[in-house]
Amino acid sequence: MPRATGTKEPQPVDLHVGGKIRFRRNLVGISQTELGDKIGVTFQQVQKYERGINRIGASRLTRICDVLQITPAWLFEGAPGQKPKAGAAARDRDANFAAFQADPLAPRLMLVWLRIPTRLKRSIVALMISLADAETAKVMGRGRRRSVHVGV
Repeated sequence: MPRATGTKEPQPVDLHVGGKIRFRRNLVGISQTELGDKIGVTFQQVQKYERGINRIGASRLTRICDVLQITPAWLFEGAPGQKPKAGAAARDRDANFAAFQADPLAPRLMLVWLRIPTRLKRSIVALMISLADAETAKVMGRGRRRSVHVGV
């Protein structure tokens, strides 16, 4: 099979895996330098992995997973590739999750979320929906409000 020619642009799967490594590293609270020291590379190399610029070999990927206490399967979960065509709702959900993972506050939210009782989580989600709806209405120039029912 002939090699593909072209630029050395990051591939979608490399971007996905790198983003999940960055997300998990932030979640466990270690720096790029610390991760690099633990897997035997520089922090610059960790940056390249996280940005998808450099691909990660199998043995190094295993070391990263050990340090971050995750499985390789978790890194590839939801990765782009040959799959059945997703509907619009699935694409929206994937895009929203990717945006959440890229948000620097997401790891902090996840850590504190686990400590909140379910009944309060329902109220927090309802408040977040209400705030988002109000912001959307303000941006669109409408003052309509809708009732919120959270079935968590």
